[in-house]
Amino acid sequence: MSTASLFPAQQKTRFMDITRDRYRNMGVRLAKDNLAPPFTLEQLRDHILDALGWDYNGAIICRYCRHPFGLAQAAIDHVIPLERGGGLGLSNLELICAICNAQKGKMLPQEFIDFLNLLEKHLPYARVGILEILQMHSKLLAKLRQAEMLSRAARNGGQVPPKKGKPGKPPLIAKIDEVF
Repeated sequence: MSTASLFPAQQKTRFMDITRDRYRNMGVRLAKDNLAPPFTLEQLRDHILDALGWDYNGAIICRYCRHPFGLAQAAIDHVIPLERGGGLGLSNLELICAICNAQKGKMLPQEFIDFLNLLEKHLPYARVGILEILQMHSKLLAKLRQAEMLSRAARNGGQVPPKKGKPGKPPLIAKIDEVF
C-alpha cells in the first residue's frame, strides 16, 4: 500500500507549505529587481500539481539527469533565465531537481544538455567533479548576490534599487563557445 492512501491530509499540508514557501521566496528574489510573479500562489500550485501528475506525493523525472525526485527536492527553474530574456510567467517555469538547477545556472536548456554531453564524451572521469564545482559555484554566487543586495539596501535607506545589466551568455558558456 502506498503512503499516498495512508496520509493524504499530511501530504496535502506538506504540499501547501512547500509551495507557499517557494512562492514567497520567488517573490523576494523578484522584488530585488522591482518585479513580482505575474501569477497567483494558486496558479503556481496548479502548475506544480500538474507536473506531479495531480498527486501531492507525486514524482518527477528530471529532464537533465533523468533521476526521479519529489517536491521537496525540486527547484522551480526558469527555462530561459530572466537574465537571458526569459519571461516571468508559468510557461517559463519547470520543475527540475535542485542539483541540476544549481549546476545549470544561467544556461539555456540546450546549452546545459550540450555541456553535459561534452563532459560525458570528452571528460567522463572528471564529469562528477566538474558538476560538483558548478554546484558550489552556484551557491557562492547566490551568497554574493545576497550580500550585494544587502549592501545596496544599506546605501539606499533600506530600499533595494533594481540592478542594471544586460542579458547575455553566462561566462562559463561564453568560454566553452570560445574553446569549442
